[in-house]
Amino acid sequence: MGESKDKRLNSHEGYKSNSVERMISLSSVKTRIQKLQQLMAKDSVDAVFYATSGNMQYFLGDGSYFWQRTRETNGGKTAAEWHMNSHFLNKPDCILYIPADGEPELFLTYEKLDAMRHIAIKKIPSYFAMLSYAMQRVLSGKNHIAVGESCHRELSIMVGSIDSSIEISDAEQYGEKLRLIKDEGEIEKLRAVAEFTDMSMGIVASALLPGVTPRQVKELIAAIALSHGTQGIAFEPAVIMVRSGAPGSEKLFSYPLDEPLQEGTSITFDYGYVLDGYCSDYGRAFYCGKNDQVRDAYLALEEAQLHLMDRIKPGEPVSFCYEEAHMKLETHGLGKYLRRAEDYLIMGHQIGIDQHERPWLRADEDAVFQPGMVFCLEPKIMWPGQCYLRMEDMVLVTENGCESLTKFDRSRFYLT
Repeated sequence: MGESKDKRLNSHEGYKSNSVERMISLSSVKTRIQKLQQLMAKDSVDAVFYATSGNMQYFLGDGSYFWQRTRETNGGKTAAEWHMNSHFLNKPDCILYIPADGEPELFLTYEKLDAMRHIAIKKIPSYFAMLSYAMQRVLSGKNHIAVGESCHRELSIMVGSIDSSIEISDAEQYGEKLRLIKDEGEIEKLRAVAEFTDMSMGIVASALLPGVTPRQVKELIAAIALSHGTQGIAFEPAVIMVRSGAPGSEKLFSYPLDEPLQEGTSITFDYGYVLDGYCSDYGRAFYCGKNDQVRDAYLALEEAQLHLMDRIKPGEPVSFCYEEAHMKLETHGLGKYLRRAEDYLIMGHQIGIDQHERPWLRADEDAVFQPGMVFCLEPKIMWPGQCYLRMEDMVLVTENGCESLTKFDRSRFYLT
């Protein structure tokens, strides 16, 4: 690799993030818990338990402790959420207890205490093997307990072992309902991580010189997270190269990780960071060399995405996105290349504490856009033998339409 390329690959040291880890205001946390307790009262739920998860972060109002990118924590219902967010067969070492009437408490291990000490609620530390014993006090006299998805099986076993007569139901629905609309503090954090991601794309784009490999670019994306004090990457970065007309170019992910970038290659990104407990998820595409067909396809993809942004308004169904994007691409003869995911006709998803939050922008979804939602809008073209192109932006639904939180220059396509 040449000297100039080495320099560009290591040019990220100069950026300093203005973001600082901070708790959501205590008044906001209190409001969240009061709303949760109102939902619990409607279902005659005596208390809820949330293990380490997005819901725990939300109801504590604190994202400074790192949890959400480990496979042993978090939850999800779709195949993508299971893959990206976690599995559920783990055992909790930190449990948030919220009664229908009264103050929350945090049951946690001594090992977890240092990371959570600053959180301003009552803590009940114990050894891991004694967690269920410590919980016996708050379960006395309870008839109906709801537990979240993260560690659902183990939490249910713990409650049942204390009192097998207690009814156990789903608590995930409450967090999901309240987290649907982001408040001002959450939107501020999502703006910050979107701005950071835009900055990183500029650094990464400057390193896309002939000879660089996908592996080196993936490592650069991760290095930016480490050197700028973020909590990490939201998922493994995707750096997808397709060399037009080359053997294997008709299949996605066929470009070897250690094969150098050559002229005539599209480079498409999908990556995100975690900053102050909130995620980004973002995509852009570039081309090394000149190819009018691929450039025109990219411009058509841009047109489709901007058309979707024009259509997004409060009250509109989220289900229209695939058909509208397909319609726009079809006017350029590219409709058949609009990439579908799992045949669900997905054009994106909401984002926040988790990389994937519901609702998804899919054809069978019955939700509507509401002010305060933040979506990743991600139409993609897979043109076998030619290119793979992606344009993914974080979009805030406003009172009158929507606003793109990621603002990296869409016209920046050709690298040379």
